[in-house]
Amino acid sequence: MKLTFKRREIKDLQQLGTLVAENVEAIEPGLKIIGSNLNLGRASIELVALDGSHTPVLVTLGLTADDTMLLRALEAVEKAQELLMAVALHARAD
Repeated sequence: MKLTFKRREIKDLQQLGTLVAENVEAIEPGLKIIGSNLNLGRASIELVALDGSHTPVLVTLGLTADDTMLLRALEAVEKAQELLMAVALHARAD
């Protein structure tokens, strides 16, 4: 696949999210968006995807990558892991 680059002016996160979702195959072949705007505690994730191996992928978006964005992503991953552990424990109890 040949990549082409175009300069685009992105004005807000919604526009960026749409652009990423429309071009998700260019990020990673086999990646599929399965949801958006996932709230995990205080953190929110703009896009949720599955990769080619069906591994969950959390995509956080920002117009500027900074420490706040990284911390938000880390909080979301931590909360997702907590939720998965709780589901697993609940499933074992049944």
